Amino acid sequence: MLPLLRSRIRALQSKIAALEKLLAKGAPRPAPLPRREAAAAKLLRDIASLVPMGLPADVREEAVQAITVDILAHKLARESLDSRTVRRYIRAAYGLRDPLRFRSLDAPVSHNDGRTLGESLAA
Repeated sequence: MLPLLRSRIRALQSKIAALEKLLAKGAPRPAPLPRREAAAAKLLRDIASLVPMGLPADVREEAVQAITVDILAHKLARESLDSRTVRRYIRAAYGLRDPLRFRSLDAPVSHNDGRTLGESLAA
């Protein structure tokens, strides 16, 4: 057991050394994610306040989730959120509701038949 721990410690030390070299070279540091629950809750409240309340619940939740994921993935800056950007996310969320556009492979083909769409396509 002890040799296994020593090898893991050495592996972690080498990873830490490699990261320190990258940071010393001036590699950009990633922005820290909200670590505390209060910061995460504030982020969600801020985003939810930008999305209109009159939308259907599933569309609103999908838009808030997509915006949150893009902010945390650094694809979108928190400061760049405006009504135009929010409308783009809302349109994308409505697109997910379109049964002719996106359809789950686990969705039943009909009520009479027990087969799913995936089974029908495979046949």
